[in-house]
Amino acid sequence: MVESFNSLMQALGYPTYVAQGGDIGSFLSRLLGHTYPESCRAVLVNMLLAPEPTFTKSPSAWFKWRTASQLFYTKVEMDQLSRIECFSRKETGYQVPLTYI
Repeated sequence: MVESFNSLMQALGYPTYVAQGGDIGSFLSRLLGHTYPESCRAVLVNMLLAPEPTFTKSPSAWFKWRTASQLFYTKVEMDQLSRIECFSRKETGYQVPLTYI
């Protein structure tokens, strides 16, 4: 799909361009910038997902992520994590997995 976007921009006379993507477009925009860095000079995204930390790459981040206890997070951070989890479960519309319906 990113090949089509890049070809379209070239055909429209834009040898260089920037890409903006939201939701699933975030993934496509990042892939476009990664695949065609000589043409896609910058990307702007609103959905950035990071992989879970692994023990071998970052033991301290992995331990903090796995425990998520008040030992490592402040009450404010724990409240925010709870709000994010609730929002993800109840307020994401079309993104809600079928298991929640």
